[in-house]
Amino acid sequence: MAQIAQRWSTPPVSLQKGTTRPFDLISLMEESHSHVYLVRLLTFDPTADGRAYFKIGKAISIPKRIKQFGPCELIAEARFPSEADSLKAEANLHQQFSAWRKPETEIFCFDAARVEAVAEVMTKLESGIAVQPSCTLDGISLSDGGHQGQHRSGPELH
Repeated sequence: MAQIAQRWSTPPVSLQKGTTRPFDLISLMEESHSHVYLVRLLTFDPTADGRAYFKIGKAISIPKRIKQFGPCELIAEARFPSEADSLKAEANLHQQFSAWRKPETEIFCFDAARVEAVAEVMTKLESGIAVQPSCTLDGISLSDGGHQGQHRSGPELH
C-alpha cells in the first residue's frame, strides 16, 4: 500500500482506511526505527463465528515485510527506537494473546473485540507503559486468555 502510494506524482502524507487511525506514510517507509505490527491476513477466510486471522510481527520496514504475506490489511503499528525494544514488545503481545495463537507461528485468530484489545496494548507499549499479562482491558482479562473467567481453551487453528 505504501509503495503504491509512493508511485503517485504527489503521494499522500498519510494513509487511512475508513474511520481507522491514519498511518504516516513516511514513518512506515523509514528504516531508522523498528515497528511492531498487526495485520489481517486476507488469504484466509473468516471462521464460521466471524473471527479472522492476524499476524503480530516486527519489522524495520512494514511495507517490505508485509509484502511477503500476500493480501493483507495493516490494522495497527507501533514504532520503537530500537530493534531490541520492538522484539520485547512483540514477545509481550505474543505472550498476552497466546490463547488465540496458532502453535509455532505468529498467526492469531481474533474477533473484533480482541483486535481492539491488541491495538490498545500496542499503543500502551509504544508509549512506554508497562503492560502485564494479568491486566484487564475493557473487561477482558488477559491472564485467563481473555475469557472473563470462563474456562475455555484457545480457538482451534489448523
